[in-house]
Amino acid sequence: MKHLAQNTDLIVFSLERWGSSFSRTSQIMSRFASHRKVYFIETPVLGVSKNPLYLLRETRDDVMVIEPYLPEETSVFEQKQALIEIVNKLIDDENIKNFTIWTDTPKSIPFFRHLEPKALIYDCLQDYSVTNPELEKELFNRADLVFTSGLSLYAAKRSMHPNIHHNPDCVDYRHFYQARYLNDEMEDLENIPHPRIGFAGTIDEKIDFHLIENLATLRPDWHFVLAGNIVGLDPATLPKKENIHYIPHKGYSKLPLFLAGCDCTFVPYKVNEENKFLNPSFIAESLIAARPVVATPLHDVVTVYDGQNLISLVEFPLDFINKLDYAMAMEKDSKSWLTLVDENFKGMSWNKCWVRLEALESDVYSAQVKMDIQDNIKELFRNTFYRKPAAPKPWVQGINLKKVHHKMV
Repeated sequence: MKHLAQNTDLIVFSLERWGSSFSRTSQIMSRFASHRKVYFIETPVLGVSKNPLYLLRETRDDVMVIEPYLPEETSVFEQKQALIEIVNKLIDDENIKNFTIWTDTPKSIPFFRHLEPKALIYDCLQDYSVTNPELEKELFNRADLVFTSGLSLYAAKRSMHPNIHHNPDCVDYRHFYQARYLNDEMEDLENIPHPRIGFAGTIDEKIDFHLIENLATLRPDWHFVLAGNIVGLDPATLPKKENIHYIPHKGYSKLPLFLAGCDCTFVPYKVNEENKFLNPSFIAESLIAARPVVATPLHDVVTVYDGQNLISLVEFPLDFINKLDYAMAMEKDSKSWLTLVDENFKGMSWNKCWVRLEALESDVYSAQVKMDIQDNIKELFRNTFYRKPAAPKPWVQGINLKKVHHKMV
């Protein structure tokens, strides 16, 4: 049965670039694209073109990716106006009539505020109440449907919208399960000695590089490997030690191979207000790959994992060293531990997550159709039973009946 939502195209505004990591938004959109047209608008690239323009390319997942290019010397206001024009031109060029807007950031509001979508969906991935409170409030007011990626985020935002749902990050169990039996060595790891402690994800300001540098100093015989694209940071400012290694993002398909080459993994995010709602899917991916995890005690991570004996939560360097030492000494194929992992994650997939999202989106359209029908019935009822009587027509002039009567007499 075809969902009502599949009758519309999907225009996506996202913080991430397509291909930078195959995370939540990419996973969901690649599945939507199997049933409808999906236009994924990336953040602009500056300095490549002298005039604003966009390139449209189709991915192997059938997602249409829009790459905006703007001149280098462009003010913030000019960038905003140029992106609005690019969005308008895309809609004209592709003859987009009925469409839904999906966004994961309030920062995109200026680019679609003038449009009239059939529905607006907000996938809330972080808290903007401090950095962009007015835009966040406006997006909640405009949205027809809201999802949150974390339990704490849902608890913090649930009062802001009547149709909000907790939709946690998912993980494809079968994809990462294969890491337990892979014997191949990833090329980037060949020259890095064991023990290897790995992290995969965006390398940005959320990571506690001071913690990593302390760990590397305390244990020079351990090798800390960070795999991912460097975003928003000057690579020259990152800690440089012989046992700290940065390797580029290799794509979602290579993640099991990366995990197979690690002895354990770590999640070294800063414990602060900005990271409070983080619950990286890398934790679940590592566990399914049978790699023990040591992580900093982020609020949402503690909420989900504390007391389950699945991961170790620590904050200070010496505690981190002790937990990492214990994790690497632990038998990776311990039957009891792996049984616990499988009980928590077996059967999970992004497909199941997407099916639920599509059903909730279709509910929005069903509700709109129902309201339209009710409005039409009310209008028909008013016109039929409450119609005002027509105003009396004026008498026809020109014949004086009284004078005619007198002549007859």
